[in-house]
Amino acid sequence: MYLEFNELTGQLPPELGRLGSLGYLGLSSNNLSGELPGNYANFTGLQWFRVAGNRLTGQVPSFIANWTELNRLSLSGNDFEGEFPLESIFNLQYLRYL
Repeated sequence: MYLEFNELTGQLPPELGRLGSLGYLGLSSNNLSGELPGNYANFTGLQWFRVAGNRLTGQVPSFIANWTELNRLSLSGNDFEGEFPLESIFNLQYLRYL
């Protein structure tokens, strides 16, 4: 699902977390805010996750370790705080772009 460059506003919809077999989620370059919803941990088939260039806050969640098929992770240009959960990405064997 690609919804990049669409001037979307508000928080990331937690309902997307129900799409556990979602392969691609591109929401970069919008005006989204808030934290990554906890049920995004269900994205076990996710290969690409791109939310760069928004106003997302909070910590980068350690549940990204559940995204075992992840190839690309793009989080830049947000307002995340705290330490990046490096231990969560060390076991992502398909991760090529961070």
